[in-house]
Amino acid sequence: MSGGSVQYDLKQFEAKFSLPEKITVKQALQFWAVFSGSINNREMLFVELWAVIVRLGLIENWECAYFSLETPLEAVFDPRVATLVMHICTLVYKHMESLRVTEKN
Repeated sequence: MSGGSVQYDLKQFEAKFSLPEKITVKQALQFWAVFSGSINNREMLFVELWAVIVRLGLIENWECAYFSLETPLEAVFDPRVATLVMHICTLVYKHMESLRVTEKN
């Protein structure tokens, strides 16, 4: 991925990361495919979104003292991580929306 990035400093979660300002078409299509498929299965929405966010490498420069991106959610017992994941999924969704280009007539 080339281009800059948007920095996030989530002090309340003791986490920092960045999201790329540019993504590939493949990354966008994969993200939106998972989002579209998950929206009807709300109980798995955050789990599936988190998995695609991590798999696509959208989160860059990750810093968090109590959670590593490489750790599968099934192996995490710290309740702070659930709230952190939900918050980040929401931020990434908003970020991905901002990257969409709409043609003006």
